[in-house]
Amino acid sequence: MQIIKFRAWKESAIKGLQMYSWKEIQELSMNAFFQKSDPQGKYKLMQFTGLHDKNLKEIYIGDLVYCGEYEFPYEVMINDFSQIPVIDSELGQEFLYKVNGKLKVVGNVHEGFTE
Repeated sequence: MQIIKFRAWKESAIKGLQMYSWKEIQELSMNAFFQKSDPQGKYKLMQFTGLHDKNLKEIYIGDLVYCGEYEFPYEVMINDFSQIPVIDSELGQEFLYKVNGKLKVVGNVHEGFTE
């Protein structure tokens, strides 16, 4: 069974860009999370793909990954037609589950590279 969970990002004037884990999201009130009048902007969600990289780190939509021996970052995204997680490669999009054992998470679209 697919585990459905998210992590969220929010820009704060005081703390800067802040990540919220799935546990922290669950502790937020829905009013706070979806508040439209929030002057600091909305939360940006990243959904868990259900897959892990070769170091057992969870892979989320929006993560940057290396694939195999290639030290070129690919963004994890959802294919518009199939709605399945993919990475963009020079040959087109590759389904994430087909290259899963070769991936290493190196950052995300909000923070850039973290390794």
